[in-house]
Amino acid sequence: MPMKTITTFYNSFTLGGKITMWVWGIGSLALFIADLSVWTVILSLIGLFFFFSFAVALRRLHADEMEKKLRMSLSLDPFKQVLYENLLSGRLLSLEELDQWGQRQEKEQRLLAAIAFEEALFHVKTHPEELLILDQSIESYLGALALPSKAIYSLPQYEDFLKLLVFRYMKMGRLPSRVDSKRGSGALNLQRNEEVLWSFPNVEYSEERIEREYHSGHRGQSVRIAKGLTLHSGSSRGKVISKTVKKPLATGTVVVTTKSFYFQSATKAIRIPHEKVISYAPQGDSLVVNKDGTSPKPIYFRGLDGYFLRDLIQHVPGYLARKECPLALSPETEQDD
Repeated sequence: MPMKTITTFYNSFTLGGKITMWVWGIGSLALFIADLSVWTVILSLIGLFFFFSFAVALRRLHADEMEKKLRMSLSLDPFKQVLYENLLSGRLLSLEELDQWGQRQEKEQRLLAAIAFEEALFHVKTHPEELLILDQSIESYLGALALPSKAIYSLPQYEDFLKLLVFRYMKMGRLPSRVDSKRGSGALNLQRNEEVLWSFPNVEYSEERIEREYHSGHRGQSVRIAKGLTLHSGSSRGKVISKTVKKPLATGTVVVTTKSFYFQSATKAIRIPHEKVISYAPQGDSLVVNKDGTSPKPIYFRGLDGYFLRDLIQHVPGYLARKECPLALSPETEQDD
């Protein structure tokens, strides 16, 4: 049973329910020791499963609560501002600052570095001219703090940073190497001069299908003659009702390139050139692709950032125009653009 499911299940119980589960677990352990009959063993094993599952879940809840309190405390730590400025200026920490950093516990270091990065990312969302500085500072930031790359790369906000970065680079006629991990093209047979921009794994592909249902009906009168005996007059007539439904057909990877929109799975593969698409319509975590044609049917993709994908495709013409003469990577470029 996944930990998140166990935690959610445990939280749904009242205090009395939680106490009951613990008593059941301890009682099952006592029965298991006292009597080894078949039913007692089965009941004991079930009880022990819940007991240990909830014990692990409770420990996880306690750890999450402690981490939440630690994050709140570190968000007010003066050293957070030092790291924040280090990210946005590219300056190195002084020897005194490095000594203060080394005196902190590893968990505290990880959280403090993450909080500083999150606040720096929030800053560049409203000050895009500093985005390249943040991009060029991350590796030296991690190196100076002796932190593994996953301390930043594993953060949920890191993908938001990559999305901002790919737009910034495309405006300069470039593609950032930092997003190479998001550009896996799998076994696609790309056309000449076609470049992969982004890929989205585990996407559900759906199409519209017409389902027909038969509904029976009766026209006429019914007269009850006796108990259990009814005489019907008239005729019976049914009708077919049609309705359009979205039917999932496959789960695979969506790949966006400079020329086309791809979907690839074990059972289905499609390629839609951008010029053959009337619109990309985002709907939350879904995207509706409306193709050009005499009688086109919309195609639905669920499990991706539809708004980001639409904006990414809209940046393609400008990127291709700038690609012939890309701009230099410097803060001055940011200000001039």
